[in-house]
This record gives sequence, C-alpha cells and structure tokens, in this order.
Amino acid sequence: MRRPPERRPRVSTAARLRRAAVFVLYRTARIALLLAAVVFIAGRVSPTVGRATGVMTGALLHDRVDGLARLMSLDDRFRMSWYLEAIARETGIDVRLLCASPPAGESLERFAASQASRRGIGREGGMRGILVILDPETDRLRVELGYGLEAYFSDAFIGYLLEHHAAAFFRAGDPTTGLRLMIRILHERIRDQMLGGTFDPAPFDVRGSGYVSGGAGASAATPLGDERRAAFRGPGAVLAGTLDPERKRYFGPQPTAEAAFERYLEWLADGAHDSSVELLTPGSRDYLYDLPLTRPHLDHVIARVWGERYAVVERGDVAMVYWTSTPLVSPSFLVRTPDGWTIDLVEEVLFAFEVLGYRYTWSLTQDGVAWNRFGDMLIIFDSRFIRIADGDNRPLPIP
Repeated sequence: MRRPPERRPRVSTAARLRRAAVFVLYRTARIALLLAAVVFIAGRVSPTVGRATGVMTGALLHDRVDGLARLMSLDDRFRMSWYLEAIARETGIDVRLLCASPPAGESLERFAASQASRRGIGREGGMRGILVILDPETDRLRVELGYGLEAYFSDAFIGYLLEHHAAAFFRAGDPTTGLRLMIRILHERIRDQMLGGTFDPAPFDVRGSGYVSGGAGASAATPLGDERRAAFRGPGAVLAGTLDPERKRYFGPQPTAEAAFERYLEWLADGAHDSSVELLTPGSRDYLYDLPLTRPHLDHVIARVWGERYAVVERGDVAMVYWTSTPLVSPSFLVRTPDGWTIDLVEEVLFAFEVLGYRYTWSLTQDGVAWNRFGDMLIIFDSRFIRIADGDNRPLPIP
C-alpha cells in the first residue's frame, strides 16, 4: 500500500463534472477494447483460455445465464454472467439464472430443485448454490437455495425480495435491473457474514443423497409489464412520500456536517421518504426522483450503515463522512450552502465505484472532492484501490 501524491489544486464543480465524464468515457472505451481483444484471442486459442482468465465465452455465458434471451439483450446477459462469475470468485457461491417451464403436472418448486441438482449448482462449493428460475408460462419467479445457504437466507426474506422488489421491476419492464439488484442484496449479505467470520468462503465437503437443494427458497408472481413510471412513482412508491411542511423543514440544511449526516440517516429511516427535502442538494433530489427504488432495496441501504461508526471531516465548504466499523460502504459527501450543510449524493455516484471479485469492495477515483480536497487522507491498496487511510480497510477473506 502507498500514499497518493499531494492533492491537486481546487477546481470548479463544472470542471470536475466535465473531467469525470471524460474519465468515465475513456475508461469504458479502454476496457471495451481490452475485453474485445482478449475474447478474440481466447476464441482463437482455446475455449479453456476464456474460462481461466474470467472472460465470458459463449459456453460460460450459457452456464450462468440460460434461456433469458427474451428478457435480456446479449450485452445484458454477458454483463450478468460476468457479475455472477465475480460472485463465485469472491464468495464461492454458484449463482445461475434460468428461464424454463416445468413439465405438465410438475410444480415450479419441484422443478427448480431438480434443475439445481441436475446442473450441480453449488455442488463443488459445499452446496452453496442459488438458482433463480423464471417460468415464462406462468410468469412466476423462484429463488432456490442450496443446503449450504439455508442458514443465511430465510424463506420469508427471499419471498419479501421477490414480492416487493423483483415483481416491481418486472412490472416496470426492467427485469434485468430487478434481478441484478436482488442478487446484489444477497451478495452484500454474504460479504457481511464473511467479515464477521460466520461464513467461510473456502469450499467444504458435504455428504448426502446427491441433491444440492432441499426446497428452501420462495416463489412469487412476476408478470412482465411496461409501466415504468407507475411502478416507481405515484401512490405507494418508495420515494414518492409527501411530508407536512413542519416535518419537511425538519429535514432541511443543518448547521454542521455531522448534524446533516445524522439527519440524513434519520430521513432514510423515515416512513414518508419525501425526496424533495432540502437536506439534499438539488442534484441529489433530481437523481433520486429518477431512481427506481423498491422498499427491500431501501431497507438494504439502511441496513448497511445503521449502527455503524463513522467520522466526519469538514474542509471549507465541503465535508466527507467515512466509515470506521465497516469496509463495505464508500464515503459520503456534503456541501455547505448559505442555509447550512446538505447531502451531495451525486459526488458519491460520480467518484466512488463498486469493485467485484477482489478483496476490496469499493474505491475512489483520481478526481472529485475526496481526491482534490482530502488527498492527504487517502491511501492506495494493491496499486489500484483508493480508500480512506483512517477508515475500516479490512479486506474480504477471499481464498
């Protein structure tokens, strides 16, 4: 690990946004060209090369995501397969997606268990497999858990995700995002268990009848629709609440950065979830207005930070909040306005990114408020992951 170079001179917000946009475009283009070259070479040399390097070959795509061509584009299927492969490398959990209908007279639950066993999902990792199966004939979705995961996910929790999260995204015509976020919630729970020492990612032997699943999991109806706005806005939507004027003023700018962040955590837990409160910057309010969010996803966001310890550092008209008791959550940022301190969600979205398949789960970019105003507080791990030196930097125990 090493310290970053001296922080750069302060630049304007507009300049930072322009630079961030150029950086993201450049990085995306560079990665796309690199992956294209590796896939081409891997295809010319041997199909095994693709598997050994983690590149999504056609065979590996079919292994992880099968039969979902009508729901996902080819690009989305490749992205999903890459994500599921990263989960397997990081946690040892074998996650598969399947779109298929059971034979006549057979229930989806029995069919899912037989498919998980026939495909050997999770068998090599101690029966720690997850099969997400969609029946296109009945528009029902099921999550089947292997024996090795039953202790970590209750049937009630899986049912809650399906009924109140996945179903909303299917109804909105966006099953890809719904499935990815649902798997991410499960993934984050396992990460937390790994850090707590209650989940061992190393494979272990399980002896039994040969079945990888005993029927644990849940099912729910997930009809596909195209009502995107209706699914996430309007009555009942998570961020469409309306606070009374007095309560709305309560969630306004605060005199200190620490008070603003405490009020933000309180706002997250508030039942109304009015995203127009002035505790949030105008850009943050715009971002949340267009964010497709479900109740289970918001519960997940709250659970990740609730009760965790953090530190607040103010520098001029900006502040940074970083976590000292969890390494899984990236920093948050605040801006001081004439009325007080406000939460800047856009800064975090632009200049902090999630990392998959490695010991560290997030990193800051070489730009933004953290790099330019708090550079002396940063440290670089493994020559690539930029994090807060005084924060919780425990790595995941990846074998």
